Amino acid sequence: MPRNLQTRKNINKKRVEMTKLEEKAKADLEGAKRYLERAKENLVIASELSSLLPHEILNIDWYIIRKNDTDKYYLETGILDNKIADKYIKILKLVGVQQITSRFKSYQNKWYYKGIMAVNGKEVEIMIDGGSKPPACRIEEQKEWKEVITYKAICKETEEEVK
Repeated sequence: MPRNLQTRKNINKKRVEMTKLEEKAKADLEGAKRYLERAKENLVIASELSSLLPHEILNIDWYIIRKNDTDKYYLETGILDNKIADKYIKILKLVGVQQITSRFKSYQNKWYYKGIMAVNGKEVEIMIDGGSKPPACRIEEQKEWKEVITYKAICKETEEEVK
């Protein structure tokens, strides 16, 4: 064994404290293990949904699939055109998704729809990001005045602004 390697091993044996670098690497490893477990759970629910939902719904560009609680999952689509989103919402109603309600994103002036489906004793909340304005609703424009604060840096030596 090369002397350098042997010396390093001896040094490492004497050291009991973990360095910040080692702590960071260990925390990253633990995070990756948790992420892998969540990904495995997501794959299980995706497989279960694949046997219940039509092919058209399964092939939406999904943005998020995650486990929220012990037996609760959340699915969210990417942003969809209103006509396409309306078509998917209609299909979800036909396959038994319950409590589909509309919600409004005021910061985007856009609608989205959420519903709940039971899958093998688990609750799955499905969110379709897009859709037409419900007939009973109207949109009113609101203007808010906000104060904007900006800062500039000035060097003491030259009293000039640093850009």
